[in-house]
Formats: sequence, C-alpha cells, structure tokens
Amino acid sequence: MVLRVLHPGDVFGDIPFLCHMAPPFGARALTVELDVTTFWALLETRPEICRRMLMGIVGRLWYRAKAVAFALPSCATVPGSRSPNLSAL
Repeated sequence: MVLRVLHPGDVFGDIPFLCHMAPPFGARALTVELDVTTFWALLETRPEICRRMLMGIVGRLWYRAKAVAFALPSCATVPGSRSPNLSAL
C-alpha cells in the first residue's frame, strides 16, 4: 500500500531516526539511501537541512496538538481568539 509519494526535499522518518527508534512504517527509496554516518555529516555541514527538518517536525507536532486541543472539551479557546488554549494540555 502506498501512503505517500515523496518528492525531492521531502523528509520522512525523521523523529524515529533522531530518537533511535524503529519507525512505525516501512519505506522504499527509488533514488538514494544515506547511511547514518553520511546523514550526520550532512547535518553538521548543511545547517539549512537541520532547519528544514526541525521546521517539519515542529509543524507536524503543532498540527497534532491543535487537533487534540480541538477534540478535548477542557481546551477552551483563548478569549478573543479562535485558537485553542494549548496551555491546558
């Protein structure tokens, strides 16, 4: 089953990889694979890659936090805003 097709510059499996955890999915690369040593060397020499990965992780976590907050009745919206009160989490 294909869940998603990645394009150049897309990131996947970053959180499990960085946390030394087994990913909850499998993936097949059609073009290139990096070994761990090459990956860490790339992050050390290319800070823009670190920033892109970090922003992707933060974006996904923020999206999930908002989804949880909207689903929980204890997370009332912040007065004067349509945003959930994430501090209640």
